Formats: sequence, C-alpha cells, structure tokens
Amino acid sequence: MMQVKRRRTLLTLLLHCLPLSLSLSESACLDTRTSIEQMHAIGPLDGRYRDRLQQVSDHFSEFAYMQHRVEVEVEYLVALLSMDPPLPQLAGLPLSPLLLERLRSIYRGFSDQDAQWVKQTELSGGAEGGPALATNHDVKAVEYFIKS
Repeated sequence: MMQVKRRRTLLTLLLHCLPLSLSLSESACLDTRTSIEQMHAIGPLDGRYRDRLQQVSDHFSEFAYMQHRVEVEVEYLVALLSMDPPLPQLAGLPLSPLLLERLRSIYRGFSDQDAQWVKQTELSGGAEGGPALATNHDVKAVEYFIKS
C-alpha cells in the first residue's frame, strides 16, 4: 500500500511540474537540452550544467590539468638549473634570461594541439618528435613534450 501511495505522489509531482500540453517546439527544446553528449556525460556537472560551469572548466578540465603539469615540470627544471653548485648533469647549461623565457613560453603558449600531442604520446605513442611507443604515463608524456 505504501509503495502505491509513493508512486501516486511521484506521478502527481511530475504532472504538476510538466506543462499539460507540449507543442512541437517545446518538445524540440527539451530534445536540445538532453543532447546525446549530455546523456553520456559522467554526471550532471559536465552534462546539463556545462554551460553554467564553463569558467570552472578552464581550471579543472583535462587541458588545464595538462597545462599545469607542464608548468610544474618547467619550473622544476628552472629550479634545478638555478642550483648552486649546479647539478653535474646540467652544468653545461647556464641559466640565462633568454633560456628562462624560452622554457616558460612552453607552458604559457600551451595549446589544444600541444595537449593532443601529450595525450597521443601517453596513450599510443608515435607523436611527432616523441617516443614510438605509448608511455602509459601522463607525466612522462609531459617530459617528452618539453624535450621536443
């Protein structure tokens, strides 16, 4: 009995929330909001609320995550180059303002194509200037990207 009552309550709620009649244009509008892309989203944040969270995705998307990884790796290299005494492996590479600018331009100018290069290197390898085999590791792919 309780289950039947719950169903009736849910049905009543749905009927009050939906308009009594849907015209063709209204149903087309509903179809637009529930696109295939939204239906395959992991959750409502990257599905139906995507347009409201666009600015957040600039910081939390996979692209932003890759760009920050590149920045961390470059700044780590800058820190290693700045050591006194220098590391033996980096002794022949003096840190100059020109080198600093070139290194930092790697992450400041990070583009969609760069992100695709890193992703291809990570998943399947064979990216131009990268390893022939997949790295299966995102940070290693970033290292190859900086090297290239």
